[in-house]
Parts: sequence; structure tokens; C-alpha cells
Amino acid sequence: MTLMTTEKNDNKSGTYSVSAEKKLLDNIRDALALTRKLEAVLSKAHNLMLERNIAALETHLETQVKLLDMLHLNASLREHYLKEAGLSPDPAGIRTFLQIISSTPKSETTLKQWQQLEITAGRCRSLNQANGKLLSRLAASTNQIIDVVFSSQEPAPYNQQGICERKLG
Repeated sequence: MTLMTTEKNDNKSGTYSVSAEKKLLDNIRDALALTRKLEAVLSKAHNLMLERNIAALETHLETQVKLLDMLHLNASLREHYLKEAGLSPDPAGIRTFLQIISSTPKSETTLKQWQQLEITAGRCRSLNQANGKLLSRLAASTNQIIDVVFSSQEPAPYNQQGICERKLG
């Protein structure tokens, strides 16, 4: 099975052939690079939460969101390339693609990259879960501190403008 597509070239020379194989190889390489960056960002966010450095964490979370958006786009492109090559846009399609290219020179590299992508994505999931638990504990401890600080005061509801009328100290 040959994985070929044709795309328009921006110059006036007409069209050129770009293999779906090359597109998928590049996509997997890019996904691995993005996932490695995400892993570093999630790890740094974990450390910032432990340090309770909220200002730095906010900036870091913006980077995390951008990387997640880029990974989503990358996955959408991979699905498109798989469909374009006549394969299903799911893990079975990737497995089929990896089998198809198994006799090509780049197959070993691509297989290693895909395996690294799966491993790195698993570490990202674990880090994200750990960060979620840590964030939950930070919120709980903050609520406890607020309860201790304001426990001697009478509870005051918010007024009609949404402002708490509680008097401090």
C-alpha cells in the first residue's frame, strides 16, 4: 500500500506530491516534541504549587493551555492524515500505519517515536492527576485557614451588590 497525496504548491510550478507517510512521520515527531514540553510544564507547575508560588503558576498555566491547544491541533491533523491515507482515525489506524511502513528505512525511528509518545503521554496523565490532587489539597487547606481566621466572627452574607459585608478584625 502506498500512502500518497497531492497538494497545491504556493509557487507557480503546479503541484507536487507529498506522501501521507511523510506527513504522519512529521506529525508523530511533532507530537512527541509537544508532549515532552507539556511534561516539563506539568512538572514545573507541580513544583510551583508545592512552593505556593501562585503568580508564577498562573503564567505557567497559560503555557500549559497553549501546549494543550497545539497538541489538540496535532491530533486533529493526525486523524486527517490517517483518513487521507484511507486508514481509520484512531489507534487501530496508527497501528495499521506502523505496520505498513515497517519495511521502510524510517520505520524503526517512527516506531520508537510513537512508543516514546505513548510513554510520555502516560507520564503527563500521571503528573496531571498529581497536580489535581495537590490543587485540591491546597484549596482544602486554604478553606481551613479561612475558617480559622473568621471562625470568631459572625457569618455575613453578601449584599445585593455582591460585596461581602464581613468586618475584619
